[in-house]
Amino acid sequence: MLVLIRTPGEGLLIEDKITIEKINKSKTKIGIEAPKDVVVCREEVVRVINEENELSSA
Repeated sequence: MLVLIRTPGEGLLIEDKITIEKINKSKTKIGIEAPKDVVVCREEVVRVINEENELSSA
């Protein structure tokens, strides 16, 4: 099981299908049990990768 802790302003992306965007408490602990082929990424990591891809293609 993957366990992530998210704080306000941080998100979570699961295979472009499920996003968690709002966290109302100071900290939320999320447990995810999924097959290994399911991609789970912290939203801020995806944002940085997308920004770097845009810069390299310009």
